[in-house]
Amino acid sequence: MVKKVLALATLLAASIAAHGQAQKRPVTIVVPFGAGGSTDVMARVVAARMAIALNRPVVVDNKPGAGSRLAAGQVKNMAADGTNVLLALTTTASIAPTLYAGQVNYDFKTDYVPVAQIAKTPVVISVGETSKFKSVHDLIAQAKAAPTHLNIGTSGVGTMSHLTLYRLERATDTKTTMIPFRGGSSVVTDLLGGQLDAAVDAIGDHAEHHRAKKMRILGVFGSQRSPLVPDVPTMKEQGVDLESESWYGLFVPAKTPSAAVMELQSAVEVALKDAEVQTRLNGMGMRPSYLSGQDFGKTLAVDAASWGAVVRESGIKPE
Repeated sequence: MVKKVLALATLLAASIAAHGQAQKRPVTIVVPFGAGGSTDVMARVVAARMAIALNRPVVVDNKPGAGSRLAAGQVKNMAADGTNVLLALTTTASIAPTLYAGQVNYDFKTDYVPVAQIAKTPVVISVGETSKFKSVHDLIAQAKAAPTHLNIGTSGVGTMSHLTLYRLERATDTKTTMIPFRGGSSVVTDLLGGQLDAAVDAIGDHAEHHRAKKMRILGVFGSQRSPLVPDVPTMKEQGVDLESESWYGLFVPAKTPSAAVMELQSAVEVALKDAEVQTRLNGMGMRPSYLSGQDFGKTLAVDAASWGAVVRESGIKPE
């Protein structure tokens, strides 16, 4: 018994010592996309304020590849001491494990511990400025009258925008022709050029063009109107009971000391209360939406089950 107590005490002391050493080193937030994109910019804005709260550097390391799955498969194997953090989003944790069943080398239930949710961003449905469709109801009516005749762009097969379009068709008993692109910017280009009847994608790529009157966002798949386009009603306001928002959150490898997790969580909370951080995130279409690690973990479990069911029901297969 004495030996067990001594062993536990030694282990605890070693853990405390390791955490103390880690506190002196920079925190690295691994972003699963390239530099310059909205996710990367968001991470850098939050990291800068976290660094002040932690009183040590917080740097961003971009590891793009496989639609965010590459980074998720790597960070889980990094040192679990609070210095290695993964920025993940809905597609990484809630959609990919089912869509790429048997092909992902990570499991958020066992490989990671949630630190905090940072923000959420809604999906929108848009048309070109000269489009004859003036409302969501116009678009739905046309889809009912001529199934599969509407060409609607998304940011790719199996993406959140694709699955949102599928859910919209299911909710309204319609059928369209989904045109997959490799990324949101290409969707916007073809929508502006008149090659698409409509597009379903994240708000960030559409809001500026809507404000410039180059396209019209007909509806926001969010729980509330977006401050970027306050004139646009939510889908629920228009009678379509459907929400589709992507979350962004931070995770650390499993077995990271709870003290390190709490320290990071506190820094995120402080960062998201900062007025400048809120303004920057809102300006990118990302609504600051803090959740503690515990609450975020519960949300993640529900979210993964929900999106997993949508993937299975849709029968969508990755390219």
